[in-house]
Amino acid sequence: MVGIPCEVGDAPGTVDVTVAANGDVAIKCNQTPQDQDGDTFLYPGDDCDDNNPNVHPGASEIINNGIDDDCGGGDLVDADHDNVTWPSDCNDNNPTVHRGAKEVYNHVDDNCNGTVDEGFYVQLTATPPTMSFPHGIGSSANTQRFLGVQNTGNAPRRTS
Repeated sequence: MVGIPCEVGDAPGTVDVTVAANGDVAIKCNQTPQDQDGDTFLYPGDDCDDNNPNVHPGASEIINNGIDDDCGGGDLVDADHDNVTWPSDCNDNNPTVHRGAKEVYNHVDDNCNGTVDEGFYVQLTATPPTMSFPHGIGSSANTQRFLGVQNTGNAPRRTS
């Protein structure tokens, strides 16, 4: 076996050439783990950027900085800038939608629990309401009285 210097990426190593008894030749570059940035994490190995001591496993991930700070496989992105990222933010295009948000009557799952407008009920009378509802409920053509109609548009209608 002969050791020849080699480098793959930023990690130095040696090329090992092995000749088997049958004449087959095997060539391999063995990288020697290094810690160039002094963060005590080795590259190759756990450290995904050995030129930045702030980037290593266990580092705090900074949202939207374009750097995989914690070597977890990518940068956290928060497109709507509500400081909530997936999976807690089920709609990253709307800053008012994320886990823990207050559910409001708007046909949107504001709190990312899988249910739209939960907890909202309306009482409709023969007098047209000033609010609009799905499927024409409450239109001026509707003269029946409905009680306890859930605003999802799927609830059964009851008359009194």
